[in-house]
Amino acid sequence: MDLNETFADNPNNNANNGEITSSAQQEELIITETTSLDGGAGDVKKNVMNVNIEYLRMFGLIMTFVMIITGWIVTGLFNIYPVTDDPTNSAWDILFHGAPSNFRSDETYIYYLFNFVHTCVYVDNNPAKTVAALLINFAVIPLLLFAFLSYKRINLQTGPDYDGLKAWSPFTLAYLTIAFAYLFLYLVNSPMQDQELFDSPRATLLFIAHYIPFALYQLATIVMSLQQIKFLYKRKAMPFEWMTLGMVRAYFYVTVVTYIVYCVFIISHIFGNGIWSAATPMGQMATHFMMYGFIVISVVIPIICSFQDSKRSIATMRIEFSSME
Repeated sequence: MDLNETFADNPNNNANNGEITSSAQQEELIITETTSLDGGAGDVKKNVMNVNIEYLRMFGLIMTFVMIITGWIVTGLFNIYPVTDDPTNSAWDILFHGAPSNFRSDETYIYYLFNFVHTCVYVDNNPAKTVAALLINFAVIPLLLFAFLSYKRINLQTGPDYDGLKAWSPFTLAYLTIAFAYLFLYLVNSPMQDQELFDSPRATLLFIAHYIPFALYQLATIVMSLQQIKFLYKRKAMPFEWMTLGMVRAYFYVTVVTYIVYCVFIISHIFGNGIWSAATPMGQMATHFMMYGFIVISVVIPIICSFQDSKRSIATMRIEFSSME
């Protein structure tokens, strides 16, 4: 399989501070290299795919929203928590007659620990957990493909400006692969459901096992964005013309600081001494600002930038599958 970058706008561009061959020259080189594997004999059959990798990133990030929103709907309609033998409201009554949901988010372990409802509570219990498990691969697989194709795209560039990106790209690919591939574990490791055991060490361990895959995913969104920013800056092709290097740096620093505060907030509560309490009005506001703010800067903004970047030829990778007969 040969992997090459498509320069649809101008095949003869001297992009990347290096020489780029024309499409015809690329085709000739590819055929020569491929047929040489057969000693120059035999016919080569090729199947060519043009993949816009920004669509992969955009779709993967959007599907994380779809998973959470779907989980919220399913949980509100069908989940019963805490489990009770008392009569419960049907999904029909909840949806059409305004009956209250049988799911009490303020009685979950997440609320017990933080005094606020994190979005993950809507995928922590069945049947929403099963629905989320069915959807999560539609987020993870496109992100894994983007990480790999972005790695190949970086290493196709020529010129010394890309040496730093190339040197870090194997480590970035390894981390993104691990973080995206194991995101599903935060669905597997649900927080404690038995309210009588909320104070137990087992409940703490369960939540840590639940939190680590999610924290790794959050960091992966930052790493993915940083790599993309550095790549586009080297090409002098920011998503929007009005974007400056100073604005991009500010965005990155704000994202990193928000992530660090987010992690410190979570970890401090795990060990019983939260840096602030969401039980107070100011604490509640700060907590929601942190959670939803991080979603905006790590997911929403990259989705918008992915859509804008997808319009450029640099977003398209050409994948060739060939066989010899």
